[in-house]
Amino acid sequence: MKILYAFILSFFFLACSHTKELNLKQHELSQSEQRTLKINENWWQEYENQKLNALMQAMLENNSELNVARINLLSAIARYDLINFDLYPTLSGNLGASVARDLNLGTNSQNFSNALNLSYELDIYGKIYDERKSSEFSVKASEFDLESLKLSLINSSIDNIFDLAYFNDVESLLSEHLSNLEQMKEIYTLKYELGKIEELDLLNIEQSLLNAKQNLLSNAQNKELTIKNLKDLLGAKQNFTLISSFDTLKLADFKDLSLNFDLPLALFAHRPDIKSKASSLQGAFLDISVAEKSMFPSINLGSSLSGGNENLSQSFKLLTLGGNLQISLPFLDYGRVKQNIKISSLAYEALRLEYEQSLQTAINEFYLCYKDYEFYNKLLANIKLINKKQEQITLAYAQKYDLGKSELKDYLDAKNSLISSAQELLRSRLNVLKTTNLYYKITTAKLEN
Repeated sequence: MKILYAFILSFFFLACSHTKELNLKQHELSQSEQRTLKINENWWQEYENQKLNALMQAMLENNSELNVARINLLSAIARYDLINFDLYPTLSGNLGASVARDLNLGTNSQNFSNALNLSYELDIYGKIYDERKSSEFSVKASEFDLESLKLSLINSSIDNIFDLAYFNDVESLLSEHLSNLEQMKEIYTLKYELGKIEELDLLNIEQSLLNAKQNLLSNAQNKELTIKNLKDLLGAKQNFTLISSFDTLKLADFKDLSLNFDLPLALFAHRPDIKSKASSLQGAFLDISVAEKSMFPSINLGSSLSGGNENLSQSFKLLTLGGNLQISLPFLDYGRVKQNIKISSLAYEALRLEYEQSLQTAINEFYLCYKDYEFYNKLLANIKLINKKQEQITLAYAQKYDLGKSELKDYLDAKNSLISSAQELLRSRLNVLKTTNLYYKITTAKLEN
């Protein structure tokens, strides 16, 4: 028996010295670096569009996904607060009453009892402390998840606003294109009746007219889908009227924002999604520690103050004071404890891989954003030149038509080509704006003050 006691005591003292700490070394950005970066979480305000600002404010306040994430954060905080109670003694009480009858003597007896109990688990080797810290990291992860979701929804909202402006512009161009084709059809019909063109020429212009009508309908359908997406993002029906204020919005209403791609790689470790992964990883590491420490003996202290009597009033005189000491030996169930440690270790390893991959993915996203921004700006510059040349060609045909040196259809053909060029210009401009929006989503970090 002495040998058993000695083994238990040695195991106990080993547990007291068993501590672990995970230190994710991250390069902290200096105050000067932070000032140089000038991170603006409300970057859309740089467009100086009050209608856009109002819509974004309404989305951030009423979006259902954000509200669910806020509730999840409050739930994580509540769980953290609940674990804090384990650091303090637990007070409980009970009341009891019993009635008995002696079947031989035919007498009745009754008894009333009550007690106040106090119990406390000694956190000698920090298992409860580790549980508390793990829950704290869970709160931080939920907080960063909320910030990450907010960035994603901001990005989606602004992208949809850009799409809406694009569809408004395209609608104007397609309407003008349709009007030109209708004029050309009248000319071709007259020429066909006079026998100056073949029926095939008339069929081609009619086909072009039908295609233009189809494109106009498709554009209207895409616009309605964009409006539906904005309604989903806004959540509250009373905010839907904000969307109607963008009926005349154009891509030209948005200025070009200056982007800085000369950023330190350490910045990406401070992105909300990365910090969420890091917090989850630190929490999982502490979960391993909790699982390992659950193998060690634990000590529970208890005390009670109780009383009992046949009379109810006399039973509340607490006359008995008791105390107890209990040592549990969970290592005797070694197989179960070992499997719990293994489960926690595998969960930690999975989160470690996710954390490393998220860092690499963030860098890859940034590099692709840089290349896309460079490509789309070059493409935009080239399309501007094409559009300028087409404007000159269209003007030349207009002058020739005024002088009677060319037909109206030649001028209308040139004008339709100009409209097609303008639509390509709009598409390229849209890509630049969306890439700018993506840049802010990728590079917006939560820096320490």
